[in-house]
Amino acid sequence: QHLSVRYEMTGTPRRQEIPELPYDALREALVNAVAHRDYFERGASVMVEMFDDRIEISNPGGLVKALRPEEFGKKSVLRNPNIASLLHRVKYIEKMGTGISKMRALLKAAKLRPPEFEFDSFFTVTFRRLTKRTGFVHAVSDPIVAAIHEAIRVGVLEGVDEGISEGGREHISEGTIGKLSLALSYMQRAGSITTSDALEIVGGSVRTVRRIFSLLKNLNLVVFEGAPKTGKFVLTTRARALLKAQGLSG
Repeated sequence: QHLSVRYEMTGTPRRQEIPELPYDALREALVNAVAHRDYFERGASVMVEMFDDRIEISNPGGLVKALRPEEFGKKSVLRNPNIASLLHRVKYIEKMGTGISKMRALLKAAKLRPPEFEFDSFFTVTFRRLTKRTGFVHAVSDPIVAAIHEAIRVGVLEGVDEGISEGGREHISEGTIGKLSLALSYMQRAGSITTSDALEIVGGSVRTVRRIFSLLKNLNLVVFEGAPKTGKFVLTTRARALLKAQGLSG
């Protein structure tokens, strides 16, 4: 109930709700924690902790002794076979040993950063959130931003002078291109961006955000849809083609 949700109109009477993190990935992490926790460790329990930039699900007990760290995610050893069997019979577990790979696949399909796993005396799964600037900065992987950055710098701005500035391309600094990249990276994941979200993601003042999106509009990479106060920016066909050429669109 504390996750942000965006809505997509699909042409059917019921709108489609898309949470910032896939519910099924969180479900897999929680079931995994219950199935694999160390029940002999007293005074500790399964924990779900929510922060502005992440969600952590942890349980007492690290890796099972029979499983080496390099085998994690590739092989499965049950700490509590009876509990796992029960969860499988009541259909909380679809197939033994697939929880980790399923979480990774769900996050990849949603174009989000892979879940992070830590194991010492506790086993912890961390999901990075995208709703706030701090969470987005942590969640965006450097290669994606770098690829979009380079695509804008070379693929789009090369030879494009009109509507950008009086002098053309040379007046767009690397810092500005970085902000353009952040905005497009967020939109590539979330599908759209509002002005208030842009203030958190891009940073700076309202004037800075307006300039960034003015540049994106002049480059035919975004369009504004909806009312001035409640509308949002969405990617154009040209922007999606650019991202696809970089291997970044789903």
